[in-house]
Amino acid sequence: HLIVEIDSIISNCNNKINDKIIGVNYLEKLKFFLIDSLKENDFSSFDNISNETYTELNKTYGENNLVITIQQYQESLSKMKNECINDLLNVVLQGFISLDIYQNHKENELHSLSLFPKTGIVLSKNTFISEKIIKDSLILKIVNIRDTSNINIEI
Repeated sequence: HLIVEIDSIISNCNNKINDKIIGVNYLEKLKFFLIDSLKENDFSSFDNISNETYTELNKTYGENNLVITIQQYQESLSKMKNECINDLLNVVLQGFISLDIYQNHKENELHSLSLFPKTGIVLSKNTFISEKIIKDSLILKIVNIRDTSNINIEI
């Protein structure tokens, strides 16, 4: 199964990341190690192996509680102006995502970008985005559900 292979890759990547790194910084580090590891894999072979279009796995690495999902989109999908509830790492395994990232929640202040296979982006909590995902895309999403509101910073 693809989720087992992805879990193994994430676990190996996690071993390269300092335990004290959390939140968005953790996801950024994970993104670079993960994409390097994914470049060696061909995900087209997984098309016919599994009929599942959505798989989810919960993992904890130190202070980082991750919800790892792999979703295969049988049809194109558009999600308009959704808020990221938690820090999020989006990685395209195959297919394509077009993202609009809104600055200060304003319609006229947005940045558009495209994610191609084996590319990704980290979005921080409370970011507003619109997504367009093309048919037959395979998307890996890693949500870090760590609550950062109780962190005390000592100076």
